[in-house]
Amino acid sequence: MKLNIYGEINQNMIDYVFKEIENNYTDGETIELDFNSMGGFLEAADIIVDILQQAKSYGSKIIARNSGDVCSAATVIWLFADERIWDNSYRFLIHNPYLENISGDVDSLLAQIKGLIETEDDLANLYSIVSSKEKPFLFEIMKENRPLTLDELQKLNFITHKIKTVRKYNKN
Repeated sequence: MKLNIYGEINQNMIDYVFKEIENNYTDGETIELDFNSMGGFLEAADIIVDILQQAKSYGSKIIARNSGDVCSAATVIWLFADERIWDNSYRFLIHNPYLENISGDVDSLLAQIKGLIETEDDLANLYSIVSSKEKPFLFEIMKENRPLTLDELQKLNFITHKIKTVRKYNKN
């Protein structure tokens, strides 16, 4: 079965993945994920990984391919796949998490900062597990907030295969 991880990683994406798995999945079936996402909410990415983990527990293999960018929260889902087939025509980006629309008193803001630090550490842990690199090295890459090169993706084990896309352009 194929799932399109397109657009923002949010509640709508959770609903889509859950519905597709519920209605079209057969135990042990390979699930192909096609990515084109700038990211979204890490909580949503974690829930999608939990749904896919359930399929893995029934013997499914997860294969990720990209037909667009894989950035931010989408990388969490991408890295869960057993095979990660990369088209280097697009961008792969990891970065430090951030909060939008924050407000509150000092205690509230400090609690939000503490949560943000924990989230950053969780991401570095994930990237460290996949790459076998030390967290301080990964924190530096996350801080740079830039697309990773093909060489970096390979050295970090963020991809398992690469493909070269030949694009045909209209001369008109």
